[in-house]
Amino acid sequence: MANSGLIQGGVTQRTADYRSWIYWREVSQDIANNRTKINVQVLVDSDSSNYDWNGTVSGFEVTINGTKYTRGSFNSNSNSGFSYSASNSPTGRQAEIIDEREVWVTHNTNGTKTVNMSSSFSLPSGGWGPGDVSISGSGTLDTIAREWNRYKRTSFLSSYNRGSFINTITGSSSAFTDGQRNSDGYWYEKGEAYTNYSKGSYVETVTAEEGTYPDDGRVGDYYYTKRNIADTPTLTSPNGGETWNEAHTITWDGIGPGVSYQIQLTTDNGNNWRTIVANTAENATSYEYNFIDEPQTSLAKIRVRAFDGEVYSDWDESNGVFTIQHNVAPNEPSNLSPSSGVVDRTEVSRLSWQHNDPNTNDPQTKFDLQWREQGASTWNTITKTSNKEYTDVSANVFPNALIEWRVRTYDTSGLAGPYSSIAIFQAAEPTDAPIITAPTNPVNIANPTVQWTSSEQTAYQIIIEDSVNTVVWDTGIVNSINRARTVGIDLLNGAQYTIRVRVMDGTGLWSTYASLNINVSYTQPAKPNMSLTTGHSHIIVQISNPTPSGTQPTVTRNALYRREENGSFIRIANDLPPNVVFEDYAVASGKVYEYRVRSWGDNGTYSESNVGSNSVTFKGVWLHDVTDTDTLHHFMADGSGRDTQWAAQSANIYFAGRKSPVTYFGDQEEDVLTVTLEMLRDWEDYERLNQIIKAKNIVCYRDGRGRKIFGTITELPINDTRYGNETTIKVTRTSYSEVV
Repeated sequence: MANSGLIQGGVTQRTADYRSWIYWREVSQDIANNRTKINVQVLVDSDSSNYDWNGTVSGFEVTINGTKYTRGSFNSNSNSGFSYSASNSPTGRQAEIIDEREVWVTHNTNGTKTVNMSSSFSLPSGGWGPGDVSISGSGTLDTIAREWNRYKRTSFLSSYNRGSFINTITGSSSAFTDGQRNSDGYWYEKGEAYTNYSKGSYVETVTAEEGTYPDDGRVGDYYYTKRNIADTPTLTSPNGGETWNEAHTITWDGIGPGVSYQIQLTTDNGNNWRTIVANTAENATSYEYNFIDEPQTSLAKIRVRAFDGEVYSDWDESNGVFTIQHNVAPNEPSNLSPSSGVVDRTEVSRLSWQHNDPNTNDPQTKFDLQWREQGASTWNTITKTSNKEYTDVSANVFPNALIEWRVRTYDTSGLAGPYSSIAIFQAAEPTDAPIITAPTNPVNIANPTVQWTSSEQTAYQIIIEDSVNTVVWDTGIVNSINRARTVGIDLLNGAQYTIRVRVMDGTGLWSTYASLNINVSYTQPAKPNMSLTTGHSHIIVQISNPTPSGTQPTVTRNALYRREENGSFIRIANDLPPNVVFEDYAVASGKVYEYRVRSWGDNGTYSESNVGSNSVTFKGVWLHDVTDTDTLHHFMADGSGRDTQWAAQSANIYFAGRKSPVTYFGDQEEDVLTVTLEMLRDWEDYERLNQIIKAKNIVCYRDGRGRKIFGTITELPINDTRYGNETTIKVTRTSYSEVV
């Protein structure tokens, strides 16, 4: 709209007691460069009689659009005479013009310009003012919309007639006088006027056919700029039928780079829309939104549109309504069991599952369980009000067939979730219990052989219980078709036992146990005699087996047991012939050992000797290969160095706030013995040591200090000396059992 008047305005800013007026007015316009020159004046006054001042205001600054215009100082009551209207003149007791500048202001593309202005100054101290004061604010220049006219300039002749045409210039209506000589000595005639319109602020976007509006120009009271309409994004979720509760992801197909999106929600099927996301990040194709605070409804929709920085596209909304429901139904149950394998239909069968509810603290209150024989068209349904995530089906309910089953659960609000996936198992009947055929009662040996008959056997298990139903022997599950097994313990003479046997067939089901009660009654061999003596570094055990008398069985073998004081007996020798001498080299110096002999008769029974004890003391070091007692050798000159080092597997962990670490120990330990041996010439020490160590077997180390170690020696350093050789060996304790 044309306007030939001056544009002016002002900004007032305050502190508690002072006020700064920043006043500006338009001086001229530079249309070619899209800029306007403004005159800026700054006034300082006081609203309170308590803060009058007389004297010099110094160090003040005026800042316009970030540029400082500094003026040194001014005296009070130095008003330059700039006139204000009654509506904007200061009311304080002092009014001072402190600066006046002409500033070029470049316009925005929409024709407006916001001018940021601030002022700061120092008032004299000593009772006239508070010192430094800083005030800032902003003002806005109006849109340029001025009428400029073309003037035809000709030379001026002394006779005051028009001269020849020179050129055409532009100016405001009051710049030149039409049809007269002007003060610059030229004659002017007003020509055709033209109007320059600059764009105002954005109002809205309209669509129209090509040519309805200019690409970049004014029609009526509006200025139009042609823009390409952005493509419309395609909403992909939610698109109707969903049920959403809390955080869910809204998705759409984007239209290209550099575009953001606006998202709106309706809860009444489009009657009212509300923006939930004003602008997404550029190039986004999804946005996670939490619906927890939205009202519950079954008439919700989402719509989305694109924004390229200037123009919005059309909306694309959900194809149908979706539901916002904060108490949603359970999800389908999981972890169904059984879901494979075989179930014994002749016993109670437990079917279990896991209730899954997206709502916190919303347990199962009811379930519907359906089952059918695979291939059947109808389901058998079990419905129970229960928070237990299982049910027990009575024996003989399922047929001998493949069974399909599924389950769904309800929450505390009575909402039912979907049925689970179908699980399948085989319902079958186990094979018949085996028939035990041996041993016969009474049992006249200590280790009878159990025998039985069965059909289609793939595995078996034997359990023997004593008279108080304590299990004394159990084979565990043995995958075998064998139908005989010798008892692996010595049954006590005169005791009562129960033998139980069960078998598995190809279905994987166990039969019931077959049972046999037995009484053990047998004639034992004659009680063996045992005598103990000591050798140089070992204990000698003499075993004597008396000649049997009457019905006593003949002794066929002996077993020797040993224990340390307060320890348990271990078997250190087996299958020793009758009337034998055994030399025990695995004894430590100075320790007391107890021995016992068990003699076996040809009827499978046994008798035991009395317990005897003995000990041996020796000096130096004894070594031998545990696989060959012939390697036994005595190293008498064991030198001056003998020590042990023990270490546990551990780790130190440091925690924040603790000065010292926490130590965690593992199960592993390391125990190393270091010993020095002096080997004299002609003693065979060197040769025997080489033989023992280089066999690379476990060795038994013993010394006069009572040490006994089963370990390995992996290095053999040899030093020559004037008397022969010297070595330092390390024996690392290893995992080794003396039990045979």
